[in-house]
Amino acid sequence: MRSILGAAAMLAVLAACGPSEPAAPAAASAEVIAKNSVDLVAYLDAEYEEELQTSPQEMTSQGRKDRYGELDDRSEAAMVQDLEWRRQSVADMKARFKPEEL
Repeated sequence: MRSILGAAAMLAVLAACGPSEPAAPAAASAEVIAKNSVDLVAYLDAEYEEELQTSPQEMTSQGRKDRYGELDDRSEAAMVQDLEWRRQSVADMKARFKPEEL
């Protein structure tokens, strides 16, 4: 019985002496996270407003009268332009913000 306990204790000591895993990168500080979160919200608000400007009908449905009386451009060219804008918007967001810092 003593030899089993001794062997178990020895294994525990040897396991503790084994190679350690590399340290994880330091997490972002609370101040950095708060600032980046505020910046992301401001960025998304600006992007939403830019997108909204392409849809007078959506603006009207939200009660805005900026472009009251106009209709959305539903042409194929407008759809392609909208898709390109969305792709660029996502690429910009990925370049500006790191998920681990939010």
